[in-house]
Amino acid sequence: MKLASLKPFRESPEARRLALVFAIVYFAQGMWYLPNLSITFFLKDILGLNAAQTATFFSITVIPWLIKPVYGLISVSSRCLAKDARAIFSSALVWPRRWVSPLV
Repeated sequence: MKLASLKPFRESPEARRLALVFAIVYFAQGMWYLPNLSITFFLKDILGLNAAQTATFFSITVIPWLIKPVYGLISVSSRCLAKDARAIFSSALVWPRRWVSPLV
């Protein structure tokens, strides 16, 4: 039994590419939340939090990511904080070396 609705995907390479793009996007969006799923189960099953408390936990964890762009704009616009931003960036380059050096 052939489905008539799939005919454009068999005949048109553009339609196949578009379908592939949509499949990749949906897969990527699903994988983005996969770690949150395990954290949700941990919070509910192990710690015994209800759904509202779990949602509050995830809401609180998003706050730094909401503040970060605003802080970045402020730190770049003022010279005093921009020097601190450069120091933070340079220390971020040094930290991986501190983690790897004991292993070598």
